[in-house]
Amino acid sequence: MIIYLDNATTSNPIPTVVTDSLRYGVLNLTSANRGIHQLSVKASDALHDTRETIAKFLNIRDSRKLIFTPGCTYSINFVLQGLKWQEGDTVAISSLEHNAVYRPLLYLQKKYNLNIELIPYAQHKGFEPYDLERILMKNKVKLIVISHTSNVTGEILPVRKVKALADKYDTKLLVDGSQAIGCFPVDMSELDVDFYAFSGHKHLLGPPGVGFLYIKDPDSIEPIIFGGTGSDSVLENMPEFSPDKFEPGTYNLPAIWTFNNALSYLKSLGMENIYNGRRELVHLAVENLKRINKLECYSTYKNNSGIVAFNLKDWTSQEVASILDKKYNICVRAGLHCSPLSHKALGTFPDGCIRISFSCFNTRSELKTLVKAVNEISESIK
Repeated sequence: MIIYLDNATTSNPIPTVVTDSLRYGVLNLTSANRGIHQLSVKASDALHDTRETIAKFLNIRDSRKLIFTPGCTYSINFVLQGLKWQEGDTVAISSLEHNAVYRPLLYLQKKYNLNIELIPYAQHKGFEPYDLERILMKNKVKLIVISHTSNVTGEILPVRKVKALADKYDTKLLVDGSQAIGCFPVDMSELDVDFYAFSGHKHLLGPPGVGFLYIKDPDSIEPIIFGGTGSDSVLENMPEFSPDKFEPGTYNLPAIWTFNNALSYLKSLGMENIYNGRRELVHLAVENLKRINKLECYSTYKNNSGIVAFNLKDWTSQEVASILDKKYNICVRAGLHCSPLSHKALGTFPDGCIRISFSCFNTRSELKTLVKAVNEISESIK
């Protein structure tokens, strides 16, 4: 039997209620917003209902500000490439950002001579807000970009404190919530950030191919993809209103539709219960892994969304992950996790580390098996 501990990449298993709704969508839903016949109206209603369901789940008061995309990487690019940059603008980012943030910024740096300021890393905190404020005092920062939760260590970054600083210095804030949404309760009206991007195939338990983007002010960015929307087809430009302004082409409606049942499933479990269950597993993992000889752990059970990162001395992360897979049927993630910035901050670049990430389905028994396996590897002769 396989033990799956790679949920920060993609959640597994997907609940039956989600796969059943995906099958229903494939068989019964046509294109939304593309006609007045009964099947098109049914599809359009399904799209609208799902947008409302997700907006309510996150307490987004105006669902038109919630955009469907092909994935969180696309959502982040919609913001970074849709902003009106000027030569020499400054952007501040944490030292734990994913390549979904860093690579688009490097592209824009070449195009607009952007100044990219890295907020210094602070262990188990992500960074200290006063280090960010130093950057804001020194530069006129156009945008701050931070992860809500690190995809390498699991540490939760101080979003509310960053939001207060963004307001103080009149700076926009983009949050990558890929490792947060579905892990613990998130209230978008309370956070009140300018942009919040997240994916559906991780902790929301949905299928791949769907991402989301909350845009507080749809007029603050321009569309970067153009095409038909089914509305105002006479216009040569994209419609000015949201969400149509940002949603050209045909929706992945069968996959989008599944989030009605996925969110109902999560709510039935209780978001606080899910978070507390993950915290318990992280606590047990950190405490037990630290007892293993020659093991270095980079995560703490405090301020953690459900990820534990570690390495074994004298072993590469890929070697350990391969043994866990082939000998013990345990699936983990090894390497740089698409976040070389994080590993440079942690001192684990270029090999990276081993990452275990929990879902609401993982158990104490599975964790016990993992710890035993890692201990056996540590005691074996390489």
